[in-house]
Amino acid sequence: PPTTHFAPPTARRARAAPGRPGRPPTALPYYHPSTTLKALLPSFNNTQSMPPTDDSSRIWRASIGVAAINAACLAGTLLCLQSASEATGWVSVAGAVWAFGSYGILIKLPEVSAADPPIFQLYFSAGVALCSILVLALTPFSFSFWGFAGAALWISSMMCGKIGIDGIGYGVAVATWGSTTMIVSFLWGTLVFAERPSSITGAVAALCTLAAGVAGVATAQSGSLGPPEAEAAAEAFLNPAEGRVGGAAARAGAGWLGALGCGLLNGSLMVPFHYFSEERSGQDGASVGMGYIATFATGVAAVQPIFFLLYARVPFRPLPPLLCSELALPGLITGVFWAIGNFESTFATLHLGQAVGYPLTQTCIVVAGLWGALFFGEIRGAPSLLLFSVSVLVIIGGAVLLGMYGK
Repeated sequence: PPTTHFAPPTARRARAAPGRPGRPPTALPYYHPSTTLKALLPSFNNTQSMPPTDDSSRIWRASIGVAAINAACLAGTLLCLQSASEATGWVSVAGAVWAFGSYGILIKLPEVSAADPPIFQLYFSAGVALCSILVLALTPFSFSFWGFAGAALWISSMMCGKIGIDGIGYGVAVATWGSTTMIVSFLWGTLVFAERPSSITGAVAALCTLAAGVAGVATAQSGSLGPPEAEAAAEAFLNPAEGRVGGAAARAGAGWLGALGCGLLNGSLMVPFHYFSEERSGQDGASVGMGYIATFATGVAAVQPIFFLLYARVPFRPLPPLLCSELALPGLITGVFWAIGNFESTFATLHLGQAVGYPLTQTCIVVAGLWGALFFGEIRGAPSLLLFSVSVLVIIGGAVLLGMYGK
């Protein structure tokens, strides 16, 4: 592969705004957790649209397939909602696993990989809000602050996840927050919402099995990173004030806190939905789920600009370029894909419970890993491929156990 890498973030931003000093790199310089593509891309000028490449065309074609399967999963869930049975929850789990595992495919585009994460997050959140608000065609709008709480949890978890990856690396961070998410969601369901599994021992064993499988998949992905990728990842550790490598202990501490915070927030993501549904206990499940999604969309539209302004104006940085021509379309589509996963996970939680439904949706790391292994070629070498394959089987076994003993 080419040995050229990105120019330092400061130089990149200086070129993007001629005549204005480039602002120093921030603590969150990149959006996407995987750094493998960054090491294969040359520097480029943000003031010009990047010409399409074979890889870009291939990614866009794959996104069409993702959209088609998303549409099929969504149609299946909408059909199942008419019966409101437990089968609806399992269909929703399958749809969420696919959507959550595939929604980030366009983040691998070169222009997106090079963008400031909060800028891409603006378009990403806009896509989530615009897609989610479409449920108003099926249900009347019902305002609730619980939707705003859910939006704040989601945006905060994204930020914590990036801090975790920058501090302790992709594999450890994903394994940490993936297992934490499952455990926290299970504890909310069993300890707070009084969801009683048929076997506590079996459910705990299933949860541990799932967590071990998630850790294995994440380790297989991170174990495939070679020296160029590690060098690209290390760029994220530059001290923003002095332009030097920060203390390893401080970075690791921030990384662990970020990964654990992401798991805590992500595991609590459906808690506002639980309280929203309690407020509307007299309504049918479909109306409750869609009503929450609509108010969640309103919350995202209101909360995201606040987070962006805090990023841009504390401590009073100049606003970065918005790069609308490069980022708007992939950001909006990525948001639509994630919103479909959120729709599916909402009904998975509604019909299977907080202790079972939402943890199962986190097995989406299998789909994401398959994209990395089969499409992007990110999992390389026999040991990593073997670990990935075994971990997938472990996750499937854990999911079966949780389905048997969690309800």
